[in-house]
Amino acid sequence: MFCSACGSPLPAEARFRPRCGRTVGATPPEPACLACRATLPARQLLCPSCGAEHQYCPHCGRLVLAKAISCPSCRGLVKVVGEILLQPSEYEHPSMQSVNQAMRKSPILNAIAEKVSRKIGKPWYESTFTSIPVTERQFPRVYDVALTAAQRLGLPRLPAVYVESSRGYASATYGSKQDAFVNVGSFLTRLLRDRELLFVVGHEYGHLIGQHALWLTVSNFMFGEHRSGIMSDGILGLLSPTRMVSAGVEALVTNWMRVADFTADRVGLLAVGDFEVARRALFLLYQKSRADLG
Repeated sequence: MFCSACGSPLPAEARFRPRCGRTVGATPPEPACLACRATLPARQLLCPSCGAEHQYCPHCGRLVLAKAISCPSCRGLVKVVGEILLQPSEYEHPSMQSVNQAMRKSPILNAIAEKVSRKIGKPWYESTFTSIPVTERQFPRVYDVALTAAQRLGLPRLPAVYVESSRGYASATYGSKQDAFVNVGSFLTRLLRDRELLFVVGHEYGHLIGQHALWLTVSNFMFGEHRSGIMSDGILGLLSPTRMVSAGVEALVTNWMRVADFTADRVGLLAVGDFEVARRALFLLYQKSRADLG
């Protein structure tokens, strides 16, 4: 059961609505058409004024337009092309499981991962990097591509996607298992055409589906992309460089990243459905120019 006013889940024994604060027995306001704001008749989802059709979001219960692909409130996908979410076993690189097991057996990496998972999230990212969240109004082209990829891969919700000016020609997945998100370099939005960008976004979704976000974040901060001061209060200080090298940690993480990228490339190919487009996108990611594209 959902609150008819604010759309939040409503327990049977609740006396007050958790979001809007109204008494459960109070008469809720009449819903308004989301297209023209005219009042909708009781139990009707078709606006008598402008003819717009409505539906209820299956995730949060809020009223959304029938043509909507995702709910603007909870980002849940209202229309999904794929029947079910892809399972990692269906697309993983053959050596992925063995490399994952080796990562889990490393006490050094797990100690760092535990600290990273408590620190890295969207609030940290938004306050640290020069990034803009992708919405229907901000980078609408990237938003449409992100929606298409989420639909084709059967994701239940649209992941948080950002365009980051400081990354340029790169894309990445950050966060933890519970709070993962994707960023796309601002130059890629100009370099890549829609289907090429679809491969790149699908690649990053592959990391999300495979729950690679936490280990990718750990590896970036340990060996490649940590910014000064971000991790200075204990995460990188857990180990000295000599100890890390002697434990073979860097080699293990490097090998895992390579296999994880192979795995994510397979998901990107599933999203775009065209080997030549995937090949062209990979070429452009390395060359950073269309001038040498044959």
